[in-house]
Amino acid sequence: MKALTIILPSYEDWPAVIDSILIETDQLKDLYFGHMPGCPFGNMAMELSTQDEVLRQKVDGIFRSITHYLRAAISDAVQNGTLPEVDEEATGEAMLGYLEGIHLLAKARNDPELIRRLGPAVKTIRVLQ
Repeated sequence: MKALTIILPSYEDWPAVIDSILIETDQLKDLYFGHMPGCPFGNMAMELSTQDEVLRQKVDGIFRSITHYLRAAISDAVQNGTLPEVDEEATGEAMLGYLEGIHLLAKARNDPELIRRLGPAVKTIRVLQ
């Protein structure tokens, strides 16, 4: 979470966020003997949330915190005119869902470059009011 507060100061800086995710993903792939590990929180949610309610709640809390940071950046972008009026909470959740999804695809394909190709599209996601 601390990394997000540092590298996500505004909506306009999101391409840098995607690059940071890609760099981290490349490093993790090297650590995992050439295999994409995916998002650790997404992995826990997918594998364990139906088996451990306490863990599910903790992972949900992490996702909610990330959504909070996304929503703050979205709110700033709406206020300064970079984005039109949107449902800020739902847009943040949709963006997080998209980012988690491309992590899952990158893991399934063992291809971190998928994040670079598809990641920038996160800025086009809008849930209208």
